[in-house]
Amino acid sequence: MLCSLTFLMAVSCETTEDTDNNASAETYVLKDVSVYRENSKPDKTMPIRFYSETPNVPYVGIIQYFKEFYNTDLTLAQVNGFNVFSKGNKEYIKVNAKDDILGIKDTFELGHHPDFKENTDKTYLHLDSQMQTSSYYKLIDLTKYEIKTYSDSSDSYIPFGMLNNLYGGIEGYNIGYNGNDIYVLDFYGELNNGEARGDEYFADSYYNYMTKDEPRKADLAKYSYNQLCFSFDNLRGYTTQLVFGDNNLVSLGLNTLLEQYYPGIKKLLLSTNKSDFEKGFLLLIGGLSDGGHTGPLSKNPPTMSYLEDMAKEGEFKDFINKFLTAASASTDKKAVLANARNASFGPDFEIGSYFYYKYDEATKTAYIGFDGFLYDTGNWDKYYKGDTTVLESMENEFSSKDTYAFVRKSLYNAQKDGAVNVVLDVSTNGGGSADALSGVFALFNGGKSNYYINDTISQFRQVKSFSIDVNLDGKYDEEDVKEINKFKFNYVVVSSSATFSSGNLFVSLMKEKGYKTVGEKSGGGSCAVVNEETAEGFIYRRSGYLCLCNVKGDNIDSGIDVDLYLVETVDNTKNYNKFYNFKVMADYISSLNK
Repeated sequence: MLCSLTFLMAVSCETTEDTDNNASAETYVLKDVSVYRENSKPDKTMPIRFYSETPNVPYVGIIQYFKEFYNTDLTLAQVNGFNVFSKGNKEYIKVNAKDDILGIKDTFELGHHPDFKENTDKTYLHLDSQMQTSSYYKLIDLTKYEIKTYSDSSDSYIPFGMLNNLYGGIEGYNIGYNGNDIYVLDFYGELNNGEARGDEYFADSYYNYMTKDEPRKADLAKYSYNQLCFSFDNLRGYTTQLVFGDNNLVSLGLNTLLEQYYPGIKKLLLSTNKSDFEKGFLLLIGGLSDGGHTGPLSKNPPTMSYLEDMAKEGEFKDFINKFLTAASASTDKKAVLANARNASFGPDFEIGSYFYYKYDEATKTAYIGFDGFLYDTGNWDKYYKGDTTVLESMENEFSSKDTYAFVRKSLYNAQKDGAVNVVLDVSTNGGGSADALSGVFALFNGGKSNYYINDTISQFRQVKSFSIDVNLDGKYDEEDVKEINKFKFNYVVVSSSATFSSGNLFVSLMKEKGYKTVGEKSGGGSCAVVNEETAEGFIYRRSGYLCLCNVKGDNIDSGIDVDLYLVETVDNTKNYNKFYNFKVMADYISSLNK
């Protein structure tokens, strides 16, 4: 080493390393970079590397990264040309820096952040069985993406952004480098002692540096493109609804797909002009849109106005209009369904915040509608620690904070009202927490719940099983089963093409248990959402490698067919009034029980 790192800020030095795995010695610059965890001032500094071949692309050691951000100690062994990284007695990562091969397995298990894993909050949900693990290594040839790795006897060094996207995004926990500083980015605003940051999503200061009006560095622009190709080629789930076409992406890979069909997008993504890149990035995300999971999250540009302007003319006109049509379809459908529902029930509720209970005396039918699966762990913790006043706010139909609490309370209301039939309306349910879904589903499955996940990285199927505390006594026992037995109703589930993600899984689970579904085929969506950032720090979300599936392991991304189709077409206009007609529902349920 040619310099000391005793200073706190922006120290750099040039050094070389003779490695066991690299073909030759490599020169790099080591910089101490400020790390922000609470928005106002840096928490500390940490050194990251910039190699001579790509002087603006940040690299970090794997052991260093997990120690710094995950409180996790990895051990290193050198086996057959690979640096192999383990936690305890289990391998998770291996790197062959000579041939630039990266091996990963059980990515979710290693990336599951300790703030979640060690959470001691009390809740109604009890995990009965952990996810299984795999011995399968996914080996990725990084030369395909022109991404280099480096190793020595103490660590392996890979691009900072690539490591973040591999392990951070599945929990909404990202560590973003904006070209100057490192920020701990928490999508949910609950990590790091529970203190939410700046604005709704991310710190203003994170973007302030990144959006300066200056050219992109050529090496970083090229790497940024390669990192996007790496993520969408290797870390995606089994989607079926891409604007680009899923088969094209799977068979060609992102780079070849763009070269063959959308060379203009690739040109924009590689541009050193920041405005051009932002346009290209949003076009890319539009093409990779898959029904609702993939999209931009950045507070600052790129914005939809770019697409709307380009849709008026130019080479991207047809493609953009296809994307905009697909993007607006779900919103339009929700508005149509809301109008039909309000015509039947009265009050006009905001789309996307709909929780409603209604009882019809004439047909002895109770209606329970909910637009999402919300999981209020903080208030459940307060409840189980003695503050029972929080339960009312979670149960309230007009401001529901927790879907399990709301549905549970609604079932008690149905029992009190003397209902025979119960309609469970998820026709405008856009998804949410799979754990919240487990709680709700268990109310109709004897107090037990499980859902299945295809892990596309580890190449196997996982199962997650739960018990629920129905009587809210803090135990998970036969008394909860007795409580559920009070809910002896005839059930039917209403879905539509606006039923997405966890809403789609709910329809799948209920149908597999023999409950009847009506309305129209659900809108699909099966993948857990991950948050990622480009090499320069622009945040986006996408369908990740954990994919919800049915009990047979079949993909459900294309939606679930219903037993009774209720949509009527009059003068080429679809009518959804039957979705919310109590007599139609009661007559159908009666016909099933004859």
